[in-house]
Amino acid sequence: VIAVRAAFENHGMALLADTGIPRSVVQACTERSREFFSLPRGRKEQFGMPGGYPPRSYCPITYPRGKAYEVQQEAHGAIVNEWLLVRDSDKPFDARDQYYTSEEGREFFTPEGSHPEQQVWPEVVPGM
Repeated sequence: VIAVRAAFENHGMALLADTGIPRSVVQACTERSREFFSLPRGRKEQFGMPGGYPPRSYCPITYPRGKAYEVQQEAHGAIVNEWLLVRDSDKPFDARDQYYTSEEGREFFTPEGSHPEQQVWPEVVPGM
């Protein structure tokens, strides 16, 4: 846990290896991602981040499922860095647990009903 936290604090990301996830699943995810990111910018922006989240929020997607697209960096009119945040959890939401009901918890665990648009996936990328 300490190493993962340090990776996010120092680099903003982590590389997970030997997770046990079948290679076929990783390959399918990579292929669907490439298909999504090759879509025209206007089409991808239809799946953009919803408003109303605090500026510091890193996870403006609904729980337990949701997704949101965002351009992170541009240079000379071209996209340099873009993200598609995806959440698909089978961990049940417990409204009695302070983990979910604290200020930070409410920010990171917004119910699906708050942003139903995050449940719509691009039909042009089957299997996504």
